[in-house]
Amino acid sequence: MKFARTTFLCVSTTLSILLAACGGGGGDSSNGSPSSPGSGGTSSGSTNVAPLQSGSSYVGTVGFGDTIRVDLDQPAAGQLTLTFVNSQFGLAGQVVGHYQISNTNQIVVSGLAAGTGSTLSAAQASALSLSLTLAKDSGGAGLLSGSLSNVPNLLGGGGLLQGQLALTNNGVTTLAALAGTYSLVALDGDFSKNGVPVGAQSPEAGQVRINADGTSRFCFGKAYSDTCTNLDTDTGATLVDTATFTADPDQTTYPGAFDMTVNGQLNGRAFVTKQGGNTTLFIDRFGTSPEGTPRTGSMILTSTRTLNSTDYDGQWVCTEPDTTVNNVLTGKADVVPSTFSGQQMSSTDGTQHTPLNYNSAFDLDTAVRTGADPVIVQGVDGLIAAQIPLQTEKETTLLLPVNNTTMYWLDEPNGSGFFVMGLCSRQAAQ
Repeated sequence: MKFARTTFLCVSTTLSILLAACGGGGGDSSNGSPSSPGSGGTSSGSTNVAPLQSGSSYVGTVGFGDTIRVDLDQPAAGQLTLTFVNSQFGLAGQVVGHYQISNTNQIVVSGLAAGTGSTLSAAQASALSLSLTLAKDSGGAGLLSGSLSNVPNLLGGGGLLQGQLALTNNGVTTLAALAGTYSLVALDGDFSKNGVPVGAQSPEAGQVRINADGTSRFCFGKAYSDTCTNLDTDTGATLVDTATFTADPDQTTYPGAFDMTVNGQLNGRAFVTKQGGNTTLFIDRFGTSPEGTPRTGSMILTSTRTLNSTDYDGQWVCTEPDTTVNNVLTGKADVVPSTFSGQQMSSTDGTQHTPLNYNSAFDLDTAVRTGADPVIVQGVDGLIAAQIPLQTEKETTLLLPVNNTTMYWLDEPNGSGFFVMGLCSRQAAQ
């Protein structure tokens, strides 16, 4: 597509893209469990981090920007409990259901019902759709991914939400263990009370380095360097985007979590998984817009490495929030089966073939500023960039593999400047 200045794209200030995108976490917009702290304010800087110990409990993010927890075999064997821990949409309490796990680690969930403290009605809880995939390494460190659909916004205006899951049963215990360079995809923006994104939306991809003391520098649309700058899409000024990670002070509610602050303001909460030598961070972004509505989203970071195209050959199923042609979220999941073969992604019916640019990204901010088609930037390890031809536009897509079977993706489904965050899962060979 040719990027134009629309209300869907982020108009930032010269302070920081990170701070402008999420409003600095201002205001107490938490609607989660009674024990959860507010989303606003600053982090205490506590140094004690207590991640989950590779068991059957998982905590992390859902793509529309909330923190959730899933406990397998609770309250009984063959059941699971989903808890809304911290929500921008009035979601709280538990939902309980039954599950079965296949020999390919696909988890089928059924019979969801409202549980303790639930703010969902019986009908709303039973209408939820939850699908899960579990990837564990030899030490039991797990990533629980999947899709949560038909989620009601309870702020009073109605509307349904859908998001991808990124949950971990493990983590790290020190800031120093986070040190490294990461590739990332991120999406956040303003939501109206009926659950439809309005106003500013900020899609980003690039790299970030986190230092042993928790300080970090973000480079969007480019490879990391110690001198990188970003672009203010409104003024054209250059920006330096930095953040600081510290241990979250409430390790009971948020086990293993680190707070991400920008200019002293709490801007997100990160959960960590370590698998196969890679470290991945799932960040719940939150805040309040000047109009008092939620400003929320998610960010995925994973250890930067050079991708080899043939490593991802096979059948994949990609899931993302379904939208109408006018970019209204329906609360359903849009499922896109695809075949990856070398540097090409094909539809299952063979009618569409899209080149994949490995170790590449798009400079989305320059595209917004200039009103031009996004340009592929080579040399951004850890990311895959693609432009899918539509009838009259191009669909900009960025994929971030976090292990051999899971990719998170940033996608522009209608080619109109409106983005969603999705998930691609590799299918076991038949």
